[in-house]
Amino acid sequence: MRARATGRSASHRHSVLLVEDDLGSREALKEYLRLEGVQVAAADDGGAALDTLRSGFAPCVILLDMNMPGVSGATFQRERRRQPVLATVPVIVISGNERLSAEECDAQAVLVKPLDLAALRSAIAVTCPEARR
Repeated sequence: MRARATGRSASHRHSVLLVEDDLGSREALKEYLRLEGVQVAAADDGGAALDTLRSGFAPCVILLDMNMPGVSGATFQRERRRQPVLATVPVIVISGNERLSAEECDAQAVLVKPLDLAALRSAIAVTCPEARR
């Protein structure tokens, strides 16, 4: 019944690539998502995230912090857009900067830290391409 209500196929399980440089935030969010039944891969910067995607992990949504040392969220987005397969994966930005817009980040949504977990669950559900079928 729930699958019909959300528009998802009964067999779909969300998968997320979490890109967050803060270890404590990354681990807490990763554990929360796993408890919610989401398959999670995590990276500590945009370079590691690109490596994860290139190695074959195919998330339905990317959760991306924009302000990271190393390869920033903006640089990750530029590199992701250059690769046709990666360019189709939707992005939700998670940021402490409440002035960011989804449009300027090339994302489907921007969620401000500290995260509202209900808003995060909802954003993943509506952003996932499988949910829009």
